[in-house]
Amino acid sequence: MEQRLADLINLIGVDQGPICVLRRVLNKSDADPEQARMQLSYDGARDLLESDDITAGEKEFIEDPNKKLPMAAYDRRGNQYRMDFSKVARIKGKNGMYRITYSFAEFLRENGLQEGDTVVVWVLRLTAPPPTLEGVGNLAMVLLDYKTHDEAELEALHRAEWQVLQGAMAARGLLQLMVI
Repeated sequence: MEQRLADLINLIGVDQGPICVLRRVLNKSDADPEQARMQLSYDGARDLLESDDITAGEKEFIEDPNKKLPMAAYDRRGNQYRMDFSKVARIKGKNGMYRITYSFAEFLRENGLQEGDTVVVWVLRLTAPPPTLEGVGNLAMVLLDYKTHDEAELEALHRAEWQVLQGAMAARGLLQLMVI
């Protein structure tokens, strides 16, 4: 599984670490294919929303409830999806709710996810938009599914995959230096 993840990072063209990492334990509505979305509070999405690594145009698409930011998404098995990241609405006295939608139901189905499972999202900047998904830019996400919400187990699993990401990016950087 780890080699597949390293191959994916090399295939999609990632030259730097994630812009942010988002995490959510799926609740009943997140895991419902009819809902077809993963919902995040402002606090859950804060690392993306407050990142200096996303452009003003990307922020505008995220913050306008009438728009959606289309993104390429990949699961750990290399399946490609199109996802939208958007603000649902402002809730009185709060900063609002955000959603990952579009192909989220397909991602749930393909990975056999259910209530209580955890999804970790690495938001990355690709070197170029994927040619297979029309209308998306070079902001992408890797969706990692874990069949647990046990914090210690989750941390160990995620740490191992994080090391794979770092190794894949280091190898990619060395390869690019060798080409120059």
